[in-house]
Amino acid sequence: MQRVVEHPGGREHPSETATTAALTGTLTVWVDETRINDIKPVAESFQAKTGVVLDLVQDALYSTGGRVPALKASAAKINDPILAGFNEAGATGAPMPSIPEMGSVWGFWGTTEVQIIGGQAADPAAAWTTMVDNITAAIKG
Repeated sequence: MQRVVEHPGGREHPSETATTAALTGTLTVWVDETRINDIKPVAESFQAKTGVVLDLVQDALYSTGGRVPALKASAAKINDPILAGFNEAGATGAPMPSIPEMGSVWGFWGTTEVQIIGGQAADPAAAWTTMVDNITAAIKG
């Protein structure tokens, strides 16, 4: 028997003081602004020698892997309604935390989901709020 359980508060955080957002992730290269002076000459040299332009790389990565490109100009070229839906859903998303931080998220989240779905959480909204507080504290360290 399958049971469908609605998340407490739907898309609204149970406390009704904040709304939820999807976690988003991309496959791209990011240079920390504190290191830009170290990498910029290398990147400019690579581009000058190879003629590689960022949008061409992103377009090629999409053609090869079928994922929405991180570059907005390349993502706008996609004419696939399913991928457009992912793009729309991620428009207000929050960047996914790093791998160690996500370990904290999935541990608390998984336990809370099991408790809510299994009926062990006497107050699902309170369980969800506790989960959010625990995840926030774990990520902040």
